[in-house]
Amino acid sequence: MVIKKYIKKRYSIKDAIIIRDYDGPGYGVITQNEKSAIKQLAQTEAILLDPVYSGRTF
Repeated sequence: MVIKKYIKKRYSIKDAIIIRDYDGPGYGVITQNEKSAIKQLAQTEAILLDPVYSGRTF
């Protein structure tokens, strides 16, 4: 299937909005609460999460 024929608008880089509020110096810093939650899930369910993305959702 060719998706291009269903797209009615053309986009350029000028259409992109960059929100710079989430990439500061604390971006990759994990809190003690996040560490505890990741450890608890790993020990109880054998699911290991990464601390930057999925670990923060748990």
